[in-house]
Amino acid sequence: MGLIDNSEVINSFLEETSDLLQKWEKECLALEKNLNKEDYNEIFRIAHNIKGSAKMFGLDSFAHFVHLLEDVINLLRERKLKLSIEIIELFLDGHSLLVSWVAELRLDISYIPELKGEIGRIEKLILSTGQKLNASSNINLNLNDEKVVQELNDQVFKQQLEQDVQIAQTEVVCSTTPSPKVAISVTVDEVEFCDDLIISNLANYIQKYKFEEGKNYSIDVKSNQIDTAGIQYLLSLLKTNNMLVKIKCENKKVLDTFKLLGVTRFIV
Repeated sequence: MGLIDNSEVINSFLEETSDLLQKWEKECLALEKNLNKEDYNEIFRIAHNIKGSAKMFGLDSFAHFVHLLEDVINLLRERKLKLSIEIIELFLDGHSLLVSWVAELRLDISYIPELKGEIGRIEKLILSTGQKLNASSNINLNLNDEKVVQELNDQVFKQQLEQDVQIAQTEVVCSTTPSPKVAISVTVDEVEFCDDLIISNLANYIQKYKFEEGKNYSIDVKSNQIDTAGIQYLLSLLKTNNMLVKIKCENKKVLDTFKLLGVTRFIV
C-alpha cells in the first residue's frame, strides 16, 4: 500500500496520533498505579485507532508495530497475560518509540526506525504465554523492509479488517439487489461515492466530503474499484462517534473485493 501524497492530510494524521499517544501514556501511568486493573478497553481503543489510521494513510510499518502492541493488549484482555511492571515498561517504551517516530515523519514521511529490538521483546512476551506467533508477530520479519511489509499486509489484513468491523457501532449493508425503501422519521443525507475508493483517491475524498457528527448518512458506493485503504476509510466513517452511517453497494466488482478479503459474513 502506498503513502498518501498530501501534506495536509498526513499532518492531520500526525496531529491526531500525537493526541492519542498522550492518552496512551496517561493510560499506561494509570495502569502502573493499579496492576490489578482488568479493564484494558481504553488502551486497546487507542492502539486500534492509531493502527487503523496509519494503515489508511499507507504508513504500514507504523501500523504493524502498533498492531504488535495491540496483540499484547488482547492477551491481557483474554487473561492469557497478567499485567506487570515489565508489560507497563514495554508499553511506555513503545510509546516513546512512536512519539519519536511521529516527530521524524514530520520531516520525512518515509522514515522507519530500527524496530528489531522492540519487536523481539514483544515476541518473547507473547511466546511466554504459550501462544504461537501470528502473521503480525514473526521473529524473522523486518518492518524496515518494504517488500516484507507488503507481504505482511496480505497476511494480516483479514484479521485487522474483522476487528474493525466488530468494533464498528453500525453495520455495512451491501447487497446485489437494491435495498427496499423504508419510511424514516429522521433526516438522512444521501451521498454517492462514484470515484474509485483506492488509496490514491482518499485525499480527494477526505477533502470533498465533510461528514459531521450528529448527522445521519446513507452512502451509496458506486465506485468501480476499492482497495484495503478504501475499506478502512469506510470503516472509519462507521466508527465515528455520534454519527449514523449506512453503506450500500450494488457493484459486483466491489462486492467481489469484499468476498476476496473474506468478510462476506459481515455483509448483509
